[in-house]
Amino acid sequence: MLLIGATAMSETLTIEQAQQLAQANYPIIKRYNLITQTTNYNISNLSKGWLPQLGIGAQVTYQNPVSHWSDDINNIIDQDKIKVTGEVKEGDDPSVVPSDIDLSGVRVELPEPNVKGVNKLQYRVGAELNQTVWEGGVIKNQKEVARLQGETQQAQIDVDLYGLRQRVADLYFGILQLDEQLKLCNELITLLEDNQRKLETLQNGGLATGGDVASIKAETLKSKQQRTQLINSRRSFERVLNVFMGRDEFTPLSLIKPDDQLVSSDTYRPELRLLDKQLSLTYAQERLLKSSLMPRITAFAQGFYGYTGFDLMHDMMHHQASINGLVGIKLQWAIGNLYTYKNDKARLSLLRNDIEAQRETFLFNTRLQNVQENEFVTGFRQLMADDDEIIDLRVTSRKAAESKLNHGIIDINNLLQEISKENQARITKCQHELEMLQHNYKLKIIHNL
Repeated sequence: MLLIGATAMSETLTIEQAQQLAQANYPIIKRYNLITQTTNYNISNLSKGWLPQLGIGAQVTYQNPVSHWSDDINNIIDQDKIKVTGEVKEGDDPSVVPSDIDLSGVRVELPEPNVKGVNKLQYRVGAELNQTVWEGGVIKNQKEVARLQGETQQAQIDVDLYGLRQRVADLYFGILQLDEQLKLCNELITLLEDNQRKLETLQNGGLATGGDVASIKAETLKSKQQRTQLINSRRSFERVLNVFMGRDEFTPLSLIKPDDQLVSSDTYRPELRLLDKQLSLTYAQERLLKSSLMPRITAFAQGFYGYTGFDLMHDMMHHQASINGLVGIKLQWAIGNLYTYKNDKARLSLLRNDIEAQRETFLFNTRLQNVQENEFVTGFRQLMADDDEIIDLRVTSRKAAESKLNHGIIDINNLLQEISKENQARITKCQHELEMLQHNYKLKIIHNL
């Protein structure tokens, strides 16, 4: 029951778990799903470019000049409708028309031509269906550009989230350092209280003065004040870390000290992945640029009901609406992109050069950080090699001062100094160890290990 209660009260975490929880809780993580959905919608819309495109419309127009019959056409008359009246005197042979025939008594009546011409008021309601047959790869390249734009945006989020690792690591190591200082502070208080009891015993025997006891009590109270400050600082760090991880800010945390491991020099930073995606995007944009220069072949069908129709001769004679339709195939080649193709291609080339320059700069700065952090780690390892020996010497000096106290040789100031020096030596060792671990972990962050 006690173990279960202790586990419920304090949660044990590693630095990797803390970073994962912080990244999962960070608000920007919601953009991953939003970008994925947006990219899928864009690609789906572009894929519909291969579907037949149907357009429906209606129009009414009033024209001033319209098509009409010319005078030559008006002269073409139906001979069956010519009326001839009067008498003609026939000769002996009806098949021979005399040259001096008398036609004065004949009357010819021509019919009026029934020609209306095109009406100035025209109207139609219809639809047009277009089906892309070949478009030079524009749709395919547009989909590739949309996909890479989405991946580039997600890579940028990876970069933003990666910066969160260092912020969590700073809080994590800050708590670890406060834990070590609290541990040493408690040990110091225990040591001071032990010597305080010895002095009180000597005081009762008349071998120590009240001033000696007061001095060590004051030092004990001072150490307890320091412990209170450390507890408050740790609580503050702990609350901030809990907020980062999306936990109740008052949840007690028990942090595990990271292992001291050698770090590989390989680099797997998200910034490099972002630059790779940006570079791939420029190549996809260049392919789209080339495909936009290709002609476009489209099959189409048109149909409408209205006046005038395709039979213009009929519409001149009869002012009636009719059903009309046609099917065909057309080729369109817009050459406007040729004017800017050279400049657009040069712009993409410059953008690629800029991306490569960013990559070289990033790798150069990463190498500098790697050298600097490695030097820090090496330096702290060398300092730690002497820390244990310094502590042993301080313990020996403190025990010698306590031995004098046990034998009635009272030098409380010397004793307090030796206790303080020993405690400082232990604090220094803990600082060296934690700073070495912190710089070693910075190397992991630099290389994304």
